[in-house]
Amino acid sequence: MDEEAKPPRETESAVVLDLETVPDLDAARRLLGFGPEAPDAEVRAALTDYCRRSGQEDKEVFVKSVLHKIVATSVILCRRTENTEKSRHWDVLRIATRHTGHGSERDNLERLDQLLGPRRGTNEQPCIIGWNTTGFDLPVARFRAVALRLPAQYLTYRKPAGIQDWKFKRENGYSLPHDYWKRYAECHVDLMEVLANWSPGPKCKLVEIAAVLGLPGKADGVEGSMVEAMVNEGRIEEVGRYCEGDVGLLYGVWLRYQLACGHLDEKEHAQSWKSFADCARGRGERFDHLQPLLDVADEEARNAGLLPAEPAMA
Repeated sequence: MDEEAKPPRETESAVVLDLETVPDLDAARRLLGFGPEAPDAEVRAALTDYCRRSGQEDKEVFVKSVLHKIVATSVILCRRTENTEKSRHWDVLRIATRHTGHGSERDNLERLDQLLGPRRGTNEQPCIIGWNTTGFDLPVARFRAVALRLPAQYLTYRKPAGIQDWKFKRENGYSLPHDYWKRYAECHVDLMEVLANWSPGPKCKLVEIAAVLGLPGKADGVEGSMVEAMVNEGRIEEVGRYCEGDVGLLYGVWLRYQLACGHLDEKEHAQSWKSFADCARGRGERFDHLQPLLDVADEEARNAGLLPAEPAMA
């Protein structure tokens, strides 16, 4: 095939996303009629009662998403190029975590919105990859953008009904922003929903699908129900590491899904894992919380011949 006849290169990018949140006690004070002098413990107990369903014990009560605020955000930014003679694997460009120890909730949410915008000089926006992002993460992000008076045009943009993308590309020379609100949109893949075929019966937790796939569980034994206490104890750095462990685990589930869909072959799957490990080890930050995932990445790379085999035990 001559140079002119080659198919065009198509680049796609993705942001693997996870948020950690805690109940917004300031909102609870206003909602439930408490004054500013009311102790947090009293307000929190009242909020539990407000959100309780019949027969639920305290530990079973989940505060409504509108009454949460964001304390940590972890992302993996990755990109791949289709239609090449080389690999179609995912290149991990960035693994990043921002929490309220780094900056305000508003600042961290603004950074996330900017990450979802087009690459410089292009109209290319990333696809969001998440777990229960339809039911929780993205609604919370939008609630918080509105509450914080944050112009988050990519998180909150919703395409008006009846407007066709092709018309804007053809007549105006640009494409519309991604509509991340759409449940079945290609620009937002909620893996919990997709793997369950958007049906409530087969839905599962991230740690459950990880066990099925042979991937490591939650980092350091932390789980989401522990985040609020950790924040109250000033352990926000640990919360950030837990959030980053979750987003790394989610990346692994995403790669297995891509392999099952035929979007990656075995070698490209291994190369995508290796790129994650290379990025984690090369960014100059501690990565012990990611070590179980890096062990998986190394094993995948060795099995694909991308790393030398481990020496046999004497």
